[in-house]
Amino acid sequence: MSREHGDIDVSTLRPLLPVLLGRLPRTLVPFAAMSGRVRPLFQHLDDPLLHNIWVHDHLTRRWVLQINLENGDDEHWAYRRHPDITLPWHRAVQPVDGVPTGSPATQLLWKAKSPRAVDEHDRAVTHLSAEDQAWLQHSIRTAHPDSPWALRHTDT
Repeated sequence: MSREHGDIDVSTLRPLLPVLLGRLPRTLVPFAAMSGRVRPLFQHLDDPLLHNIWVHDHLTRRWVLQINLENGDDEHWAYRRHPDITLPWHRAVQPVDGVPTGSPATQLLWKAKSPRAVDEHDRAVTHLSAEDQAWLQHSIRTAHPDSPWALRHTDT
C-alpha cells in the first residue's frame, strides 16, 4: 500500500455478489453508490448502472469497504469504460490476503480518467512489471486519450 486508505476495495463479478454480501457481518450494511449518492442497495440490485457498493460499519460509523462490480467472466476482465480493453482475470483482479482486489494496473487505469494529486502519488510509487506497464500505457491512450497520463510514459 502506498498510502493510508479509509476503506478496502474488493472486486467481483455481478453474479457472485449475493455470495459476497451474504458473508458480510451484520454490522456491515451495503449501499448502492450511484450518481454521487448512496442509496439503499436492495432497491438497486438489478440496476445496470450499479457498479459500486459502499459498505458502512454501523459500530465504527465508518465506510470500510467498496465493492466494485467488474465486467467480464471467469476468465477475462473487461474495462467498463472501454470494453475492448481486457486482461486475464488473474492479472486484473488479484487476491490480497484472500480478498479479490483490483490489480495495481487496473486501479491506475480507473484513476487515469481524471487523476487527482493522491492518484499521482499512487502512480509514482506503484511498481509494475514491464508487461503491466505496457498494457497500462496502451489502455490509457485507448480509453482516456485526453488524460495527462496518456501524454507521457508511465514510469512505474
